[in-house]
Amino acid sequence: MSQAKLPSIVLISINGQTLPALVLSARFGEVSHLGKNGEPLLTLAFVKQALPSQPHKKPTVFQAAVAVPEIQIEHDVVHASHEFDEEFKRKHGSTPAQIAAQRGHAEWSEYAVEAIDTPVKEVALEEKAEAAEKASA
Repeated sequence: MSQAKLPSIVLISINGQTLPALVLSARFGEVSHLGKNGEPLLTLAFVKQALPSQPHKKPTVFQAAVAVPEIQIEHDVVHASHEFDEEFKRKHGSTPAQIAAQRGHAEWSEYAVEAIDTPVKEVALEEKAEAAEKASA
């Protein structure tokens, strides 16, 4: 993901859910937290969803139709391919809890337009078609 390509859409996996998210910024500074191919840490915005364990927080049909969605922002989200090297693990710990504390509880991955059916899908498909058209011209 290049810095010039912002904003873009990626997928965030958080709390057992995978959701489309808008990239607000990218940070390449911390080498220990980059993905396998140098993917940066991202600040992501997405529509907050009630957890499966919170059925009382799920909106009714009427509330879903008229309510303004609650936006959640996560900072410094690592790429799904991220792994700490052995030196980092020696310094900061190698148990699953210690790694999770350093890595964070969310991760991002590339957005495959065909993967999730959302209103964004139509726009992304149009942009993809326009880019292909420009490339062939």
